[in-house]
Amino acid sequence: EPQVASLLGNVPSGEERRLDNGSRLKVIATFKDETGGLCREFEVDGTDGKALVSVACRAGAVWDLRFTVAAAQNELGYAPASSLETLDAFYTATGALPPLSADEEKAALAGLQ
Repeated sequence: EPQVASLLGNVPSGEERRLDNGSRLKVIATFKDETGGLCREFEVDGTDGKALVSVACRAGAVWDLRFTVAAAQNELGYAPASSLETLDAFYTATGALPPLSADEEKAALAGLQ
């Protein structure tokens, strides 16, 4: 979705934005993949009570969706961490590096502009 791609290029980790369709996008973390490419983990909580946790990595001038898993939300609207073992397995299998610091993330996102 173009709006999500645009937000991935500038919203800092830990912040969230309301999408035009009423869903909520929250950026969880920014990291480098095994090739040094920039990746972002994010969550989209739909108005229907469903949540998608995804990872997209920068491929040239676009964000390439690499991983998505549906996660059940709790009564507060957040997906419990215990439902995300598949995400941890994805990180391990792809050689994802630790999340960037706030300063590293800011510099990496500025480099996309």
